[in-house]
Parts: sequence; C-alpha cells; structure tokens
Amino acid sequence: MRVFIATKLTHDFTDELTSAREYLKKELGNGIKWVNPENLHITYAFLGDVSPDKCEAVIKKMKANEFEKFSISAGNIGCFPLKGKPRIIWLGINKGAGKLEEVAQELRDGLVSEDFIFKNKFSSHITLGRARGEKINSASINKVFGQALKLIDGNLSFKVSNIELVESILSSKGPLYKSVFKVELI
Repeated sequence: MRVFIATKLTHDFTDELTSAREYLKKELGNGIKWVNPENLHITYAFLGDVSPDKCEAVIKKMKANEFEKFSISAGNIGCFPLKGKPRIIWLGINKGAGKLEEVAQELRDGLVSEDFIFKNKFSSHITLGRARGEKINSASINKVFGQALKLIDGNLSFKVSNIELVESILSSKGPLYKSVFKVELI
C-alpha cells in the first residue's frame, strides 16, 4: 500500500479556495495538473509503499499520540522550488503552522523506531497543483499569486480535528485517496 499521514481539508475550506484556484488555472495555463478539491490535504509524513503489518505499526503509533484540536488559516500562495522552473504550486499556512510542525515532528519521531526515514523537512502547506513539464504561462508568477490571494477571504481557516492514514491509489485519471485509519483529536 502507498500511504501517507495527513489531515484532509474541510468542504467549507475547499469551497472558499475555488475562486483562487480558478483564477490560477486561467492565468497559469494548461501546464499544471490541479489537485482535485476532494484530495486537498496537509501531509505530515509520506511513508511510501508499506506492507499491511507495517501499516498496523503506523496505526499503533498514531493511536499513541494525543493531540488537541487546533485551528489553521490560509497564508501565501507560492511554488517549489523557489528558483528555477516551478514544479509545485502551494497554499501556505499562517495561523497554526507551528502546531502543524509540532504534530508532524511528533508523528515522524514515533515512526523512526519503525525504520521510517524522512529525508525532507516538514513544510506546512497545501499542494494546489503540479507542473507537468510544460512552461507555466505566466510572465510574473508572483503577481498572479498576489491576485489569487485577494480572492481568498482573509479569514479562511478551519479546525484540525483529525489525522488520517491515507492510501494513495494511482490511476490514469489521477490519484484516489482512501482513508485507512482516522484519529480524532481531543
């Protein structure tokens, strides 16, 4: 199973992102594969291909943590990498970014004993789209991001109330995300 640990966004939050996403689609052209709204999430740890036994160990580690509910709010829109050709278009997190980092670190620390290795540092963001190798159709990408931010309500936020182990099933139509296990926060 190809799995990751994440928090899925609420419907209200993704609905509020619609106008900004549509603007970005129009301005940046067809060179980006946009994440379907139902697949938008914040990833704490990508685990890769994991056996069923290993998934049980991950679930056990997830149950061992007792995180409190917390709120997050939308931040800037940007891209990775910062220099060169953009590959990932993302929405950053303002309020709650520190708490997301704390949760990610605690989850990752617990999984190190299960032989998981995390090469990338956690970055509190929501992936909105991925460039497909074609040049992004934008003379000034930062100007486009700035305009898209104006379409997001300044109070765009939601309460993180659970963490999920999610299976990513890849297909020609894009990934299908299936919840394997969910921990409700206290």
